[in-house]
Amino acid sequence: ALPPNDKSVGVVVFISGDGPSAPTTKTLVIADLEAFADAGWASLSWDKPDVRGSSGYWLDQTMEDGATQALVAVSSLADAPVLLLL
Repeated sequence: ALPPNDKSVGVVVFISGDGPSAPTTKTLVIADLEAFADAGWASLSWDKPDVRGSSGYWLDQTMEDGATQALVAVSSLADAPVLLLL
């Protein structure tokens, strides 16, 4: 989610824990991400393998795989000129 302006903003990255749930279910919902945006913060979350139709299977993923996935996601933010990595 992005705030409704084109100024540089901070970004909050939500990383799923162990288990089959998506980062936007149960404890963190889309409304929470939008609340961060309304407060001027961008947010990033993604589905782990096999959650909500994504490819792969989360039980086949090692902790290292999850860490690599998180590093790739955070690295991709470097290309977004309006985001400040804090």
